[in-house]
Amino acid sequence: MEDSEKTVDTIFKNRFGGAANIRGIRYQILFTTLRAFDLFDERCKFSSVRPEGIEDVDLIGLYSDNEYIQVKYSKTHWNWNKLKEPLKNFIEVYNNDSNHRFVLVFNFELSKDFKRLENRQILTSKEREKVEKKFRNLCIDCLTNREILPFSGRISSSSIIQCRNNDKLFKLHGGHRYFFSHFGKIV
Repeated sequence: MEDSEKTVDTIFKNRFGGAANIRGIRYQILFTTLRAFDLFDERCKFSSVRPEGIEDVDLIGLYSDNEYIQVKYSKTHWNWNKLKEPLKNFIEVYNNDSNHRFVLVFNFELSKDFKRLENRQILTSKEREKVEKKFRNLCIDCLTNREILPFSGRISSSSIIQCRNNDKLFKLHGGHRYFFSHFGKIV
């Protein structure tokens, strides 16, 4: 009896990961819908939104380069090492065309160090060296030392937080407030 209970517990724990995956897919769909509404803004710089293209969401440039977005949902905050996989995907595209932009979107705030990488020009030289070293360690397998810093300049991140009940996604964008319920309606 005890062995079967362990097996059932194991099955439950394995399947619970699937529920987390569904939450991630739902978050990604809501984010994609949010970006699709940007197309109605005449200042919009992209012509179309392509879900599950090269990345989770691709924004195809109208007059400028494309923007490739990795949308990540997690119950826990990520450390630098968790960024390695999405960055590897970006690097593959970057190696083919270095003019595109890359965005990491999370349902949580990223570590301060990663935000500091985006704003490294205002850091002291010691602080800048520290965050650049962390980033270099993530990318060294896929890029040369000379390519790493230019690549880091093509990446940005954003945290778009869902409301507590997990039914609404909120983002301030261009002075507009968008709320999406789980039915996809604008509220």
